[in-house]
Amino acid sequence: MKPKLLVSILLHLGFYAVPSIAQTQAAQVTLSLNEFEDLYSSAKLKDSERSLQDQKNLHEKEHQLRLKETRQRQHKDIFPKNFHVLQYTAFGSYNSSSLSSNDNNMAIFDMSMTIRIIEDHVDESGKQRWTMVPLIPNTTIASDWIVEIFDEGEEDGGSFIAVDPVIIPDVLLLRRDHSVLELTTSRAGIFRIHYKAYHRVVKSRNNIHDIVISQFLYPFTNFRFRVHGSNTARDFSVRPVEAFWRVMPQQTNLQQLSLEFFTDIQVILPLTTDRIEIRWLDASDEGKTEKHQVNDSSTQLGTDNSSIEKDADDTPQVTVTNEVMHSIGEGVVKSKHILEFLSTNDLSAPVLFTLHGPNVRILSIEGLAVQSWEIAGSSTNKEAVRLIWKRSHLESSATVLIQTETDRSGAEQEQLELPRIECQNVLRQVGHVGVTKEANVEVHEHSTKGGIMQCEPTEVSSKLHLNMDKPMVLSYKYLNPVETSIILNVQVHVAMETLEATIDRLHYKAVVTNTHVMHSLIVVMQSIKLQYLKLFGVPESSSMFTLLVNSVPAKPVRGKDQSIMVPLLVGLDAESANAGRSQLTSVELNYISTLKYPMTATHNGTLELSPPHMDLPISVLTTHLRLPKNYKYEFSGDFGGSSSDLIAPLPAAFSYQTGKRVVKTDYQFSFKDDNWPDSDDTKPQEAAVKIVAPVMGRSFYFNRLLVVGTQLALNATFSQPPQYTDNISWWQKILALTS
Repeated sequence: MKPKLLVSILLHLGFYAVPSIAQTQAAQVTLSLNEFEDLYSSAKLKDSERSLQDQKNLHEKEHQLRLKETRQRQHKDIFPKNFHVLQYTAFGSYNSSSLSSNDNNMAIFDMSMTIRIIEDHVDESGKQRWTMVPLIPNTTIASDWIVEIFDEGEEDGGSFIAVDPVIIPDVLLLRRDHSVLELTTSRAGIFRIHYKAYHRVVKSRNNIHDIVISQFLYPFTNFRFRVHGSNTARDFSVRPVEAFWRVMPQQTNLQQLSLEFFTDIQVILPLTTDRIEIRWLDASDEGKTEKHQVNDSSTQLGTDNSSIEKDADDTPQVTVTNEVMHSIGEGVVKSKHILEFLSTNDLSAPVLFTLHGPNVRILSIEGLAVQSWEIAGSSTNKEAVRLIWKRSHLESSATVLIQTETDRSGAEQEQLELPRIECQNVLRQVGHVGVTKEANVEVHEHSTKGGIMQCEPTEVSSKLHLNMDKPMVLSYKYLNPVETSIILNVQVHVAMETLEATIDRLHYKAVVTNTHVMHSLIVVMQSIKLQYLKLFGVPESSSMFTLLVNSVPAKPVRGKDQSIMVPLLVGLDAESANAGRSQLTSVELNYISTLKYPMTATHNGTLELSPPHMDLPISVLTTHLRLPKNYKYEFSGDFGGSSSDLIAPLPAAFSYQTGKRVVKTDYQFSFKDDNWPDSDDTKPQEAAVKIVAPVMGRSFYFNRLLVVGTQLALNATFSQPPQYTDNISWWQKILALTS
């Protein structure tokens, strides 16, 4: 260490050793011990700082290398091919005024694609690798390629600069595997590629223009198409059906002192779409087409029949599948016909069908491809209907839903002929027929005619019975609807009345004082849609009523027959009630009546304590009487003798009221939540009071099971107990009271 330190000291002082002895002697200096120690410490500190800086630089380099490796792994997981398409736009144009005699014409699209190359590709050995970005399939006709790369400028923030793939060696456009054209580069950055794509527009005989763009490799961020040279382009239609599209208003531009007409359509496609089809009608060609057809017919008149045979061959062949479901209801038969049309070409010619059957009327005809329909003619038990398709319909198939209605005679027993549809000028028509019933009728087959036979219900299309809640009683299939018919025997049955409500539990309690009686009634019942519960036998002197229905305050009303009517449609679960499901309903009724003769004014008498009477069957009826202690009682009526206790526990009231507060799944409830205010409930709650029955007197219990349509009487005859003199012993008083 000493020679190294000496060299460091000498370097620190600025002296350098030379081979000459004279120069060495001249370079030597004499230092004191303190000065030498200072120089030694300073040199050692400088050496330590350099060592620490070298270690810091090494660690920083290793850290940056690890960060780069981590970033590369993340990029490789997210972008395994090392590129990301930022933007893909298409703006197409088609000039309909420059049509030639050919049926096929080209639409030109200005395509633009912005791509980010994530980073330079370097393999494990450190060699530079190329990133390959597929652009278009080789089947696409394209030209005028321009490749640009983004250059970050210092003044304007950067701009795209065009590069020539022919000259620049690390940016290439290559066709690989005879499948796609690729951008191949070893650079990282943002690239923008422009090119023109050419797609064929097919014009059909009925002035329908059709363009299909398929096999694009990336989803479009912006897609627009413009039809030039005509202000009569209309009835646009786009596939796929999931796409959102809109036709921009027709616009005019002043170019060279002339007006140019064009129509724009903007399309937003789903991300998974690799094909788009646009179809429209050019109404300006209708007159030309008709004139062309007239000229063709005039020039070919008197020649061979080749054109006629050609037209016959071009006529599309249509097959029809007709699935029918008839539902026999009260006084009417509702029929749902689902017709599926399949053509060898597009559906353009109107369809004519005949609706057979007596007293049949059409309710609606619906379908995505249907433009309109009209009655073409009618006769006895027959009606002709013309169905007109949308001229821009893209599919060679279409589905039509026809709903009809047929009146029944209303007789107890009748023969019913089911309506049927027969399509005209079709290659073939097959289908199935299903029959269900909604009314109280019995349906059997009477007779069938033509090529129709019974089949299993499972053979009927699922489109008919998918949302049905009733089974099919009859099902048929046919291969030809011509001259076929189905006649059914319909037997009508009279429906019997059923209960709308029943009482599961009724508890009646009466607390008697010397002058008044407090009545309490708790009812638990099942009800479908009974609106009021009628109570009979309530004393005329009754007053001070309080009522709770499903724990919700309510007000009773008095009926014309002097009954007390309790509203039942209070506090229910609205969803279950609207669905017609039976719900348990609780009724709590309290009132006070006055005794005709106060018990203090006489020594004996009879109390009428019969519970209120109802027209509904009661499963369990219990009665609890609390009478003053200083009387002797004897009971009579329909309950028999008193019991020691009730045979069933007291019924509990129901409540269907729920709060609107929303909490997390793992929320821990506490006692504070019981009184949490519902801020969303702005409707003021109706206040209610409930009379508290005093605990007094002696208790007597009475029980009855299955009370049906009977008003039960319960009378209590009271009398004063015998008076005793003081010389009677206590045990004699007990014997007298118990006798």
